[in-house]
Amino acid sequence: SCMPGTPNSLEFELAVRHPIAYPTLYPIPIASLPPDRMIRPTRAIQSPLDASPSADSGDSPPGQDISPTSSFSTAQPPTTLLIHDGLKQLDISYWTDVPISNELAARVISLYLEIDYPVLPLFHAELFVQDLVQRRGYFCSRLLVSALLSWACQAYTALKPEVATYSVEFFSEAERCLAAMPSANTLTAVSALQLLCMSAVTQGRDDVALRFLQESVKVGRTMGLFGVQPGRPSANSWLDGYHDWRIAASYTAWGIEIPPQLPMPGDVEFIPDMQGVYSTHPDPQKDRFRACCQLWVIFHQVLWSYYGQKQTGVPSQRVPVEFAEGIYRRLLTWADDLPLNLVRSDLSNHGVMMMHIYFHAIVTDVFRPLLIDAEMSKPLRLGSFTAPKATPEAAYSASVNQLKRLLLMYRLNFRTAMFSVVWQTGLIYVANAMMREVKSNSNEWRYYLHLCMAGLEDLYASYRVFGSIAKAILGIAIEHGALRTSEARRITNELEDLGRHHTVIKPLGDGREVANWIIDLDLAMTDPKAAQGSNLAERFQELIIEDTTEENQS
Repeated sequence: SCMPGTPNSLEFELAVRHPIAYPTLYPIPIASLPPDRMIRPTRAIQSPLDASPSADSGDSPPGQDISPTSSFSTAQPPTTLLIHDGLKQLDISYWTDVPISNELAARVISLYLEIDYPVLPLFHAELFVQDLVQRRGYFCSRLLVSALLSWACQAYTALKPEVATYSVEFFSEAERCLAAMPSANTLTAVSALQLLCMSAVTQGRDDVALRFLQESVKVGRTMGLFGVQPGRPSANSWLDGYHDWRIAASYTAWGIEIPPQLPMPGDVEFIPDMQGVYSTHPDPQKDRFRACCQLWVIFHQVLWSYYGQKQTGVPSQRVPVEFAEGIYRRLLTWADDLPLNLVRSDLSNHGVMMMHIYFHAIVTDVFRPLLIDAEMSKPLRLGSFTAPKATPEAAYSASVNQLKRLLLMYRLNFRTAMFSVVWQTGLIYVANAMMREVKSNSNEWRYYLHLCMAGLEDLYASYRVFGSIAKAILGIAIEHGALRTSEARRITNELEDLGRHHTVIKPLGDGREVANWIIDLDLAMTDPKAAQGSNLAERFQELIIEDTTEENQS
């Protein structure tokens, strides 16, 4: 994939001084990797519904979860998932009027707990599952169950396309639950509103998502979870003395806004010893949650400084190299201080891998505005490093190389987790980075671009919005000369085949697709609106039409 850096390079210095964030990358011959597994969409290889027992069938092979696989053989999507132990006694009819079986509901929720929750914990899983099964309304509610199933059914669609209809049904039920509530000032409502926001985004309705996001933040502030005005009581005032509630509130608050008024997940959970003194209880998942919260606190400062409300102009016009380097130093310190169970290795779970993907994506965000300046003026230097060529471009490239290796490991090792939306960040960031390498001497960029496209196609099987996002990337690739229009047409045809189930399902709202995600990360430095997914997808269609017209004329 790439050679270790030379002794006078920044990449070498990073590998020596910060090996947790920048482990040495030894070459992996691309030819040794299974092509169908890596650069072809999984469902295009073989549909699990055509070749295997039903996901609800007891005849399915057991134990195909998201644990890493060591084999390089071509892997199909797993056709069954283990049910979370706590959900085996689930009676879903108590919580919803949508006609879904207990087993399917348990499998869908189990999938969420396996692949999304380790990265996006919007509530405390154990407290939620206990109340869900025991029919209690403290940490569970009809609204939260409907919102969660609306979100989680999308990922499950990759295993069973007909489950996609449930996502829209549960979304509608959640809206009815919300309208019938006399007050939404509950922890479960805050979590549910965020899940509805996420569901609307991945259904291609950013306009609907914004409404739920604003309501979620409003309720959270009313409850004192975050954004508390001076002189006003925070949630700590009503949580004092209620340990389980404090834990639940911590997970919800840190899942919505950074930083909130409550301790981080992991810090808030203590176990009383025999003398009644609270002490920490080691738990790898809680360590990861705490580390992610610390990472988001740093990233929040980046977002506020680069894109805050009072900022004028675009980031490329106002980001000083000293500020970017200071943030980078904080990020490196964060990585240096990670506990051993969060250091990435061949045995790391996908939650740890995603944490490292987010780290390197943030590094590229920190330095991207300075890449624009470097193209128009003399190179900037990062003064706290000793390497002669310690520039923003070198730091950016070092993190891109790590992202490329992380994507390889992720796609090889985590079959089910590939159907989670959480890894789209790595796909979009690496695809963008490859556009900068099109004119390089190596053709390696082409392999990674196709890997990213295969990943986006897999996500489209689950999430409607990735049809537009994949087309947006195709349009960027055509304009950079990275793909021929004939290749883009082939991928578009695959998308249509993979997403046939989306066309027969009633979409949210009026059916319009509004995808305001920033997809062209470099263009966003100068023209954020043009860099949005919907606009880029429209531009892609224009490019295809123009090329078809030229072919017909010739």
